[in-house]
Amino acid sequence: MKMYAIFTWDAEHGPIKTWDRMTSVEMHNGRTKPIAHGMDGAPPPEFLVGSPKIANEVRHRLADHGIDPSGIRENGVIAHEAIITASREFFHMGSPDEQKARLEKWKQAQVDFATQRYGVHRIASMVLHQDEHTPHIHLVAIPLKLATDGRRRERTPRWGLDNQVLTARDELRQLQTDYGKAMASFGLSRGREGSERKRVPFSVILSDIEAEREAIKLREAEVRAREEQLDACLITLRDGWHAVVEKDREAAAARAAVVSMMADLKRREIEYEGLLVREGRLKRSLDDLNAREAAVAKRERVLKEQLRHRVPQKVMPSGLAVTPAQRSL
Repeated sequence: MKMYAIFTWDAEHGPIKTWDRMTSVEMHNGRTKPIAHGMDGAPPPEFLVGSPKIANEVRHRLADHGIDPSGIRENGVIAHEAIITASREFFHMGSPDEQKARLEKWKQAQVDFATQRYGVHRIASMVLHQDEHTPHIHLVAIPLKLATDGRRRERTPRWGLDNQVLTARDELRQLQTDYGKAMASFGLSRGREGSERKRVPFSVILSDIEAEREAIKLREAEVRAREEQLDACLITLRDGWHAVVEKDREAAAARAAVVSMMADLKRREIEYEGLLVREGRLKRSLDDLNAREAAVAKRERVLKEQLRHRVPQKVMPSGLAVTPAQRSL
């Protein structure tokens, strides 16, 4: 994946021409007010050159070079602001320790390049931001130029402000080439030379990022809503499952009770059948006994009847019965 070195002067807002604008730059770069698209927990601004009082830094530089900060002509350029960064992937490759070490080397390389190219006296501020989509450095440079004013009798060179020192067309083109070479050791490349592609203003990029974040938030809200629905469904299913399990448990207990009752009924049926068999046997025995008693009673009646009509007989000594003829002798 090809990664690019990016050094671009602020074409959206143009050069800084008023101290009010300089104050706005100071507030933005120093993060004296939170930005809407800032990432929570990000490190604070890191001033690589200068202090958070950027307007004062510029005033002091101007005064040091004999320029009255309050005497700059109307619509005159006070300073320029540039954004220095690289492809986002450059900052996020490797482990956290590797990213940190790479960032430290990259920061120093930016300070070295800017001060060597423009001179320490022109660099009023360099501040690193890590609270946005891609780490980047805001550079505020003063277009100081030492020149002789042909309108004056004395030919002593004086310091003045010349917009072309920083942003002349040839300078801008050469800047991209030189900066690309300086950053080659990081694996970064210059953008395609002569490309018709225009730089997208940083605010537009941030706006797109913010819109993307809002879309992500909406998507996350939708996902959370779906998760809540799924959780509710799972709770319902769990409760329903518990109810089914309880019903199954009750049904199993009922089936066990029925099986027990059927077994008891079967046992009782077997016992009843045994009682019926015993009852049949007893009935037959009783009928047989009754029949025998009836036979005995009948025989008894016959014997009694026979005894009642029978004539008594004498008994002979020899034990023989005496006939009626013998009794008449």
